[in-house]
Amino acid sequence: MRMKLTVLDRRRLLGTTVLGSAGGLFLAACGGGKDEAPASGASSSGTRNLATTPPQAQGAPKKDPVKGGTLANMLGGDPPNLDLHANSTYLVNHSMSPVFNQLVQFNPEIAKEAPETVVADLAKSWEQSGDGLKYTFKLEQDVTFHDGKPFSSADVKATLDRVASPPKGTISPRQDSLEVLDKVETPDASTVVISLKRPAPSLMPILAQGWMGIYNAQDIASGFDFKLKANGTGPFKLKEYIRGNRLVLEANPTYFVKGLPHLAGITTYIMPDAGARLSAFQSGQVNFSSLLQLEFGQRIAAAR
Repeated sequence: MRMKLTVLDRRRLLGTTVLGSAGGLFLAACGGGKDEAPASGASSSGTRNLATTPPQAQGAPKKDPVKGGTLANMLGGDPPNLDLHANSTYLVNHSMSPVFNQLVQFNPEIAKEAPETVVADLAKSWEQSGDGLKYTFKLEQDVTFHDGKPFSSADVKATLDRVASPPKGTISPRQDSLEVLDKVETPDASTVVISLKRPAPSLMPILAQGWMGIYNAQDIASGFDFKLKANGTGPFKLKEYIRGNRLVLEANPTYFVKGLPHLAGITTYIMPDAGARLSAFQSGQVNFSSLLQLEFGQRIAAAR
């Protein structure tokens, strides 16, 4: 997950817009960006090369961003647990996805989740066979997990196997989505080959979801408690979680994308009460606020 976060001052944050989503309404600073689909090309082997240039490689920014500082965020409740693979609530995805990378991701600069907006993450390039039944991914190298273990194709295979065939006692909401997988092979440490039972145009968007964070194969095999702990390759590491109070992430100093993350950390406060969330945003305690549609509508009506 390559996060592109802009440092916002209080004045810009209060010049907000209301953004709709499936989960509710969000108060956030207005921002700009091109809404254009990335291009795809053809490889010399005759298969389609679907990899696209990740956002941070599209050219140097006009001005170097300010580094440091902590983003103060909030959630309307505690995540049931910290296991991305076993949950569907935004409470888990919003709080834990910065800790992990996916094999691929949706372009964070385009507000659209579709096959044409899938870009590189841990996979730096990929090809699809002409019959649509095989995807070959070339992986980033010199990537490490937060505990220092090296990342390899074995981790991708173990992750996909865990989601497709969850261990006893683990629920996998995306198990049916990966039913189309026939086999996952690892010819070498930096190559993953996914074979399908039938063509599946939805495969890439499924793999790009924030729920599909790549776990370490050794952790999966050893019974690592993903409900209480986290070990990813992402731009932030889990530092502290106090249930009912806050979840604290700190910057990963060995993140494989050079120059990222810009933030020193993210602190997410647990605030079940909508009034408390709004007050925290208005007072500047937090930099970002989310309100459920019903709550937002009630407050608009009350203000008229």
